[in-house]
Amino acid sequence: MAPAKVTSVEGVLPVVPATPVRVMAKMIRNVLLVKDDLESEPDSPSGIAQSHMLPTIAEDPPSVGPSKSNRPADPSSSNSPMSFQKPNDIEDIIKKTVGQLKELSLDSLVGRPVTPLTLKSNGLIPKTTMSRSNTLGITPETTTEIQLLAALRESEFEVEYYQQLAFREQKKDGKGKGKRLMGDGLPVLLSSDEFYEKVIEFDKEMVEKERKKEAEKTNKEGRKVEIEDWKKRVTERQKAVDARKAVWAQEKADWLKEKQKWQSRKEKGLVSGRFGKPQPKLGPLPPAIPRPKVVVDVQEQSGSELGSDSSEENNNEQSEDES
Repeated sequence: MAPAKVTSVEGVLPVVPATPVRVMAKMIRNVLLVKDDLESEPDSPSGIAQSHMLPTIAEDPPSVGPSKSNRPADPSSSNSPMSFQKPNDIEDIIKKTVGQLKELSLDSLVGRPVTPLTLKSNGLIPKTTMSRSNTLGITPETTTEIQLLAALRESEFEVEYYQQLAFREQKKDGKGKGKRLMGDGLPVLLSSDEFYEKVIEFDKEMVEKERKKEAEKTNKEGRKVEIEDWKKRVTERQKAVDARKAVWAQEKADWLKEKQKWQSRKEKGLVSGRFGKPQPKLGPLPPAIPRPKVVVDVQEQSGSELGSDSSEENNNEQSEDES
């Protein structure tokens, strides 16, 4: 049965599919068990000889090619270290693991039949748009590498996708909670007193929310009309201010011309003293028009005032009782 999206974003399989990593891990565990058995045996010349003659596992995986250097030694030969019982167990484990890796198909990792890709000389497998790993940008050389690279990229894409899906579900958890009666969505007994009280409270909350919604809508429409009227008045005031400033600029220009004429006459000695005409001033401008304020709900304000008054009365009654 598929798990719920809220609790998990990954599918659960009844049988864990075999992968190269799991096969190699199983081989390493079996080899470690054999080595533990050898270490637990009493010290003896035969035991020491066997422990010194154990084969070492290379860091690179064993090659499955037909090369002679990688062929296992013949257990029947007298000079071979595989003639002992415990090393034979390790050899069998390695042979079994190599056989499993040979028979392992990577089609299950990709999720669909794998078709061989035709690569150019410098071509790469196209990366997914959501890939973050730079290690996947390699040039595959064999069919197995192509299949493994495609499987890794598809798994990385699925991880990114499920992470985004989980984030969206987590983001949506906070929305729409007011529309749920119990809040958790679990089944309850409809005839219980607790459920009846929840229904009454839920109805009251819904009515209050609808009332607030209508009040906000009405206030919004009224404020919209007020804002439009305010903008018109502000535009008219700005036009009046601009006209007054234009007249004031012309008055200053005329006053400056008269002053220059008087200065030239003074230099000729026709007049004396100071220029008697004062410089024109801008004068008072139309006052600024304030922006309309937001209307506060009267019922909420009155309810808060009533609540504060009742709390003060209760405090006074308690103080009188104590005295």
